[in-house]
Amino acid sequence: MRYGFHAMLAALCCGMLTACATGAGVAGAPGAPGNGPAQPAQPPQRDLFAQAGSSGHVGAPLAHGAAPAQAMDALTAFHWQLRTVTGRDGAWFSRGQRALRAPVQLRFDGQYLGVSGLCNLLSATYLAGPDQLRVDVPMQTKKACADQRLMTLEQQLGAALPQVRSWRISGPAYAPQLRLEFANGSQWQLEGAPTHATRHGAAPQTIFLEVAPRTRPCSEAGRTRQCLEVRRVEFDAQGLRQSSGPWELFHEPIEGFTHEPGVRSLLRIHRYPARGGRPGVASPYVYVLDETVGTEWVQPQRP
Repeated sequence: MRYGFHAMLAALCCGMLTACATGAGVAGAPGAPGNGPAQPAQPPQRDLFAQAGSSGHVGAPLAHGAAPAQAMDALTAFHWQLRTVTGRDGAWFSRGQRALRAPVQLRFDGQYLGVSGLCNLLSATYLAGPDQLRVDVPMQTKKACADQRLMTLEQQLGAALPQVRSWRISGPAYAPQLRLEFANGSQWQLEGAPTHATRHGAAPQTIFLEVAPRTRPCSEAGRTRQCLEVRRVEFDAQGLRQSSGPWELFHEPIEGFTHEPGVRSLLRIHRYPARGGRPGVASPYVYVLDETVGTEWVQPQRP
């Protein structure tokens, strides 16, 4: 669904900057967004572990004898891709799964749980204990999707998350498995994939890039190809646009972003230091899309 570019910037950026005011930020921007998903305002303090009927041994050691503390570390060191759902939740998940382009992914950052791969991004506070897991009611962005199956899946998944009761990590440390158990007896099985911070060995810096609607020819290593044209955008702590840098050719790939000709985009990017360099790439950084803040279709200019 297209969003008006200028109409979206102030509202979306303000919400995202305020919500994500933890972690590394844009240089010179206090309270700028940090790692992980868009985060809701901190809810009133309450006991998420109240009425904590749990099952199993949550945070169980990894298969090769890891301590429970290592399982807790693994929970935040990996993205968790939802593969199978059994029990009462299995019926609605099977119906909605056909609409997914990629697996639903959960990310635990120590305070917030983020869910991606649906129509909107979901975010909720959570608490993980030695034998319990509690997730608060998720908040979400408000984008509509053309596929009603995806919208329905998102609603049902968001409603199910506060019913989670326990978690268990098993398997080898390089390929862990996460099992979530719910109050209605359902079980979700997820596969771990290292987070970008785990892969790159450092927390990211968050920057904003505006991407021009059309690519430009560029030369690299003796060959000509098409490159993105981008400029750096700075926001203050209230999400108000402060300045824009000059337009420049951008030679690096942005993981998770595919340029669509004629569409101007504002991207929130996580920039990581490159580890050991990459063949044929001179940049010391790896760029990963964190969020598409806004898009606008730009009519081609007449000659």
